[in-house]
Amino acid sequence: MSRTLSGLMSGDTDLTINVNLENITASNVVSGIFDVARIPDLSSNKITSDTLSTARIPNLSSSKITSGTLATARIPDLSADKITSDTLAIARIPDLSATKITSDTLAIARIPDLSADKITSDTLGTARIPNLSASKITSGNLTLGDGNTLEAGYLKLNTVPVSSAGLTSGQVWNDGGTLKIV
Repeated sequence: MSRTLSGLMSGDTDLTINVNLENITASNVVSGIFDVARIPDLSSNKITSDTLSTARIPNLSSSKITSGTLATARIPDLSADKITSDTLAIARIPDLSATKITSDTLAIARIPDLSADKITSDTLGTARIPNLSASKITSGNLTLGDGNTLEAGYLKLNTVPVSSAGLTSGQVWNDGGTLKIV
């Protein structure tokens, strides 16, 4: 109940009023700012709106994080055993020993030059055989074509033309047992 004191008192009178605030309830407080010491601790279920500062959020177990994207700094290093899908960037693949490559085909740039000592089987294509000096041929017979051979340092001609007709300068023909050069 409220009362107005104006008009009840006059003159030089002091008025002393005793107020008992012991039984005041929070519903009677409608304005002002409470001192922090007067605000009680609240249960988290009492906070129903606004945004908490990160300092007010406790550390969480990883099992509590069920959505969103973690910052890279929050992702720990993983064992390769944990990577079971997708494709690794080339920068993530370490150098491999050749013993680890067991399938597929290597690009030519990945195959090192080989010493001839390493070639021990199969047949080389003629493009892989360099030009040889005659001094490198030390055994066997050299076939010259048309049955003509070079055998043990001797020339054996089986098919020598018997006429100079159609031959060009430097070619050999058989003139009755005598070899002649055009």
